[in-house]
Amino acid sequence: MSAATTLVKLPVARALQLKSIADARECTICEAVEHLLREEVRAGRLADVLPGFEVSTIGGSVRFGIGEVDLPPMHPAHARVVASLFQHAASGMPAGRGNALTLGDDAPYQLTVGRKGRGIVGRVSCEALKISHSFSMTTGMARDLSRQIGKAAARAQLA
Repeated sequence: MSAATTLVKLPVARALQLKSIADARECTICEAVEHLLREEVRAGRLADVLPGFEVSTIGGSVRFGIGEVDLPPMHPAHARVVASLFQHAASGMPAGRGNALTLGDDAPYQLTVGRKGRGIVGRVSCEALKISHSFSMTTGMARDLSRQIGKAAARAQLA
């Protein structure tokens, strides 16, 4: 599974400050950084996009891609179901559990999303096209993605 992570080197003093922020918020340092990023998005200083998880609209459909895999265009109602899958994984799904959706008609894709510890793991696959791509994300990323898909569904509904 590809879990795109990177190492960020910080002076020890800054790392300790981040730890203090996380402790005050009762979360991990990663989750504290996500809070800061979300504040920047809300303030309009950072685009509301999640690199590697592309969401857009075309006409009355929602387009959604994970890594190199583009899922078939979705009706806004189907996109809302996908959004709720990510929201449920982030907020209500117990660790060790998962749910799957089938998307598309001609060559159906399977989107599976589940909890693993504090994080989320998933896979998008299409047997007919021999596609299989695994991904991982934080619960904060899943909430952001859910919101982005929901907004795209609302825009597509108006088209």
